[in-house]
Amino acid sequence: LNDGFFIARMVVYFVIWSAIALFYLRTSVGQDSTGDVKATVRMQTFSGPSVVLYALTVAMAGFDVLMSLEPAFYSTMFGVAFFAGAIVSFFALMPLAIVSLQITGRVTQAVTTEHFHDLGKLTFGFVVFWAYINFSQFMLIWYANIPEETIWYVMRVRDGWALPAVFLLFGHFVLPFFAMISRWVKRNRILLGMCCAWVLAMHYLDLYWLVMPSIDPLRVPVSLMDLTTMVGVGGLWVAMATVWLRRSSLVPVKDPRLDESL
Repeated sequence: LNDGFFIARMVVYFVIWSAIALFYLRTSVGQDSTGDVKATVRMQTFSGPSVVLYALTVAMAGFDVLMSLEPAFYSTMFGVAFFAGAIVSFFALMPLAIVSLQITGRVTQAVTTEHFHDLGKLTFGFVVFWAYINFSQFMLIWYANIPEETIWYVMRVRDGWALPAVFLLFGHFVLPFFAMISRWVKRNRILLGMCCAWVLAMHYLDLYWLVMPSIDPLRVPVSLMDLTTMVGVGGLWVAMATVWLRRSSLVPVKDPRLDESL
């Protein structure tokens, strides 16, 4: 955890993630102009290695950024738990992004009720996956009762942190589970959007609960800086995504599987 090696790992993670993202973006956008079917083959060929590389780097980033806040604590499941939160937040964000585009008159024909249904099922599935991984980690640490492991949970269920912990149990799992288990909810874009917005808010609380007890364990600190930091980083992400979206079609118009997906 020395400064140099820590920063070097952060740079490597972001380079890998950016390289994967730019490869798929530029290959897909290039196909829009050339119609080259080989572009689809290239993207499919690299998909397997990219998924493995992404999963490993995200898990390692979870170790470095979050688990290292408590240097004595360790859990081999922590990286998977971090990945579960990342993937559920992505699938929760996607319907919200599409709804916002459709409100402005974009992709109204390309994205249908069937697509919202599929995104709802993925969000629902990974909400369950998040709960399964986090409960499994808690159960194993509670059962083993090893001090350097249990202290991490002890810090997060005392001095005011018990309420957010219980709220996460119901807010991040129980409520979304029963709200999204119905088919008609996943096929209604407004209701699905409300559920996804709730899941994103709970994921923010989850990250807050993971981080802040290590910063100030004696109270539950809520400051304007917490919210403005989220708005600042989130605003930067939205700005960059908007710049990229304005440069190309929102639909891969010459993808050979476009008609089937529509």
